[in-house]
Amino acid sequence: MTVEITCTVRGNPPSVPFEKTAKDILKSGYNLSLVLCGDALSRRINREYSEAPRSLTPRYQSGVLRSQSALLRQGFAGFSSLPSSRQAAKYAAKEKKKDYPANVLSFPLSKHEGEIFLNVRKAEREAKVAGISARARIALLFIHGCLHLRGFRHGTAMEKLERNTLKKFGFHPVT
Repeated sequence: MTVEITCTVRGNPPSVPFEKTAKDILKSGYNLSLVLCGDALSRRINREYSEAPRSLTPRYQSGVLRSQSALLRQGFAGFSSLPSSRQAAKYAAKEKKKDYPANVLSFPLSKHEGEIFLNVRKAEREAKVAGISARARIALLFIHGCLHLRGFRHGTAMEKLERNTLKKFGFHPVT
């Protein structure tokens, strides 16, 4: 298993056992790219991914920020020429809906490869509001992203796995 971690924000994020956690959740031989980012990059990725046709997802290349650059190379960032005003309205509504910095974004690139963009700044703000440590919030978001890469959808099964994994790595279960 390979875990490539890139930090695009200033300062040191809280120490979280990213590699051990990923190895516990994801299959052997999985290649994971983790980007610890801030609000601006998270918002841009969230907006651009929401605009991209879902058929592009398997064609993303792996590596830090390559999912974004794959969209740009294929001409799907912005949709400068849309076939109809109906589609233009649909994509404009979708863009407006996704024009916020997400706390975590997971991109499965293939069966054995994926990317996670974890917004450290938003996680820190959420932790403060919830009265928990930023480290615990970041750990939960990372676990959440890894479970999405494994194919889990939101629900009780996913929440149970999140709680169990948090406990396994010494974190108190948080919501």
